[in-house]
This record gives sequence, structure tokens and C-alpha cells, in this order.
Amino acid sequence: AITAINNYLNFRPKDTGMLKLLAREYFTMGQWNEAYIVAKNAESISPDDLVIQLMGIESRIRQIVENKNDPNTSELDTFSKELSELRLKNPKNENIRILQALIAGYLGKIELAESELRLAIKDCNETLNAEIQLAGLYRKTGDIVKASQIYEKACQDHPDSIKPRLGLSETYV
Repeated sequence: AITAINNYLNFRPKDTGMLKLLAREYFTMGQWNEAYIVAKNAESISPDDLVIQLMGIESRIRQIVENKNDPNTSELDTFSKELSELRLKNPKNENIRILQALIAGYLGKIELAESELRLAIKDCNETLNAEIQLAGLYRKTGDIVKASQIYEKACQDHPDSIKPRLGLSETYV
């Protein structure tokens, strides 16, 4: 898919929809640097596109988090501030809070990560991913009871999604 998208972009390099698709493909493969480069390219074309902005931020956060030898916490702090500004403009966007929780969790601020995810569930229009992330946070901290409760509620609230069911089944493994 990546080759086909790149071939298409050779003819239409400013197609932000295809650039987003390419960045998502890189995300799927865990190729954070490539995803970041594509997202930044798309952002130069469409600087006000929130999805593109978040893709760039997330891909860079994931690069930092995976580089355990040299974690750049000051850059994470910068992203956290940038996300706070974006949240003021987009208070109902679940992904902003999820990224803030990801940063907080990486920095060892588990209570803050939990708070961000709970606020996403309470305040945002879409909540499934925040619920999955919160349950995952509880699993990581060893609170299987809370994780199971969140997954079970998510199963009820989102009956057409397999994500909470998969998470619930993994909790019991």
C-alpha cells in the first residue's frame, strides 16, 4: 500500500488526504520517523488540519518514547503544552487528551494520565479509544479489577466494536 500511495503522490504531492493515509500506513507499521516526515509535509500544505497536527505530534512522541537510551523529556513537555493549546480550541477531541495521557504516563505521572483519560471519557464526543487506553493503563499498573470494569462498560456502550472485547479477553489471560 505504501508503494502505491507514494506512486500516487508523485503525481499529486499536495493531496493531504493521501498524505494522511500514507502517515497512517507508517503508523500501522510502527515507522514513526516516516510517519512524522509525512505528517510535517502535510502540515506544510494544510497547517490548520487538526488530524495532521495530531499525527505529527503523536509520531514524534512515539519516537521519543521508544528511544529509551536518550529520552527527550523537554520535547515531551513542549508537546504537552502544544496539546493543551489545541485542547482549548478543540475541547471535545478525545485524541488530544489521549496524547496528553500518553506523555503523562511516560513521564511516570500515572495519576495525571488517569485524570486525562477520565476527562476524555466524561467530556469528549467519542470515547471508545480513551476507555481502551484507561483500561490498558489499569492493566499496566496491575489493577485488573478496574481494567475489567472499564472494558465491560465499554462493551456495553460500544456493542458494535470488537476493541473492548479483545481488551477484556486479554485481561483474563
